[in-house]
Amino acid sequence: ILTTSHAAPAPDLLLKMLPGAAPDASFCMTLQPGEVYALANPAQTCTLTVFVQQSVGQQVLAAAGIGHPDRFFATLRSVGLQFQALALPDHFAYAADSFSGSQFDQVERILITEKDAVKCRQIEALRQDPRIWVLPVDAQLPSAFLSALLARLQAVQQTSVKQTEALGNTSVASSTEST
Repeated sequence: ILTTSHAAPAPDLLLKMLPGAAPDASFCMTLQPGEVYALANPAQTCTLTVFVQQSVGQQVLAAAGIGHPDRFFATLRSVGLQFQALALPDHFAYAADSFSGSQFDQVERILITEKDAVKCRQIEALRQDPRIWVLPVDAQLPSAFLSALLARLQAVQQTSVKQTEALGNTSVASSTEST
């Protein structure tokens, strides 16, 4: 029913209605950053703005093993975070040493996506690393999209009911002819 456009790295997605919708029916889905939390202690939270303020003068690494890491990095840049970007392959297989070694010695804070946090949480060394913070995002869909989706679902349901009724009438006609 919908597609996403990943043409430009931005914190927004373009949703388009597919078959049966007006050709210009497209909607912008915004990704809204949530509260940043420490992977080692999820109760330790702060707003992204506070995280940025606390990170001034620190070496920050932003790592993303998602399909479009530039979207994550663009969100961080839009709030003024200074960081080194580490774009990892989608579905990256994290390991205990993913953030260790000489290239990470000076890194004081690591910010990852919530998708990456699911994997990192499974690895003791990463789960206990106090440098790792997580940024969840919430998808904000415009009400016009939800209205269009509901209308499309109702149209599909009505078509399905009509097809079922037509099949039922055909079955009735066939059974009367055979008697």
